[in-house]
Amino acid sequence: MNPATETYFFSTTISGNGVLDEIFNPNQVDDRMPVITELSNVLLSAAEVTSDGVPFQGDASIEILNVFCSGDPAGSGSVNVRLNILWNAPLNVRLAFVLWP
Repeated sequence: MNPATETYFFSTTISGNGVLDEIFNPNQVDDRMPVITELSNVLLSAAEVTSDGVPFQGDASIEILNVFCSGDPAGSGSVNVRLNILWNAPLNVRLAFVLWP
């Protein structure tokens, strides 16, 4: 059994449609975030949002296809995401992440 570790939360909003590959470097945005390695754990949720950032249940389907953490030689690490926004025009989507190193 692993000992309990701290968890960290961050969110961002992207715009797009179709299959998207995105890379996020959370500790480059907020230096309180942990260093991400390939052994870090991540949970992700996605929700359509209005232009004001308010989540709502729209008609589009949003699929999280893959999410994983990777390290890098500089030590910052990243969270890699592939998602599919099934809509014929770009939508605003909030991605909310929970990380524990």
